[in-house]
Amino acid sequence: MSSRKVLVRHDSQAPYIPDWLECHRKPVKMILRLYSSFILFWDFCIILVYFALQMLRSLYQFVKPPKRKSVAGEIVAIFGTSRGVGRDLAIQLAELGAKVACIDINS
Repeated sequence: MSSRKVLVRHDSQAPYIPDWLECHRKPVKMILRLYSSFILFWDFCIILVYFALQMLRSLYQFVKPPKRKSVAGEIVAIFGTSRGVGRDLAIQLAELGAKVACIDINS
């Protein structure tokens, strides 16, 4: 058996709440519920504003994309160039004038 004691409270042992205080319990719960609902609504509004701003930003970048950078004369290291995407990327960068260093493991 455990030597730990557990305190059990029954309704008969509950502290006495005066009648004048009992009537104020419901408005406090109502105010807390209203406050939490307001916080939830405010968070939802902030998420919508951020979403709208990101959509406008992506639309602007779609209409006016950033200028392309020339890779001619640049040194590029590409890993996994034995086949697939790495190989195609190495070929395309070499055609654009970049100095390509192809790195792959022997297995």
